Amino acid sequence: QLYSLLQRDLSPGYQEIFLRLRAEILFEKGTAHLETALPETVLAAVKPICAEIDEIAQALGRDAAVAGLGEMLLAGAYNINKRYDLGQRLYLQALEHVDTVDYQLRVLRGLAVSATYLHEPKRVMSVTHQARGLIERGQFSNWEQVCETLEGVGRAQGIMGSSSAYDYFDEAERIIHRNGHSPLRTLQLVVSRLEVARHITPHDMVLLEQLGEQGLHLALERGYRRHANLIKGMLLKALET
Repeated sequence: QLYSLLQRDLSPGYQEIFLRLRAEILFEKGTAHLETALPETVLAAVKPICAEIDEIAQALGRDAAVAGLGEMLLAGAYNINKRYDLGQRLYLQALEHVDTVDYQLRVLRGLAVSATYLHEPKRVMSVTHQARGLIERGQFSNWEQVCETLEGVGRAQGIMGSSSAYDYFDEAERIIHRNGHSPLRTLQLVVSRLEVARHITPHDMVLLEQLGEQGLHLALERGYRRHANLIKGMLLKALET
């Protein structure tokens, strides 16, 4: 509908309003791909959306905030594709451009994940400090994003070997119980708990199996195939060690 409206001879004010709305809707569409696509297909799904968002940013006079939406999406796709160096580079660009605390929290989560797998503990700690500061100041509007950021930062801490990861997970779970978020947030927490348990208590097969069973049930019930594959892979590696 917005695309159809944009084909009309609109005043500059309306043109800008509809372009910004289209960018936001494209961003939500791209986010849906990030939450469901497989690592081998996510870039093909997201890149065209990012290209269109970039076109909108250019049409709005190189609008940095709109450009940041595309940078966030493409960075997330690279992280899922395990090209963490490219993900990190784009997240750092996006952090300079995004204009809300909620988006900043999303970027910081992505940076924590990429820094973890690039073996950059100093960056993980810096990002953790930034995220905690934003959350404590309370200037966000999306509790679900807070939950997801706590999950990502907790995962980063746990993979580095810190048991403080569980404090972040517990805080995120309290937010879920209080606010009632999507099943994906619960699933992400289970997957991250499983990955952290593999690093901190790799021989606790009872815990690993419990988390694996819980996560697989959620993933298969809701159709999150990528997360189901992640859980299966982690359980297989745990059995091999």
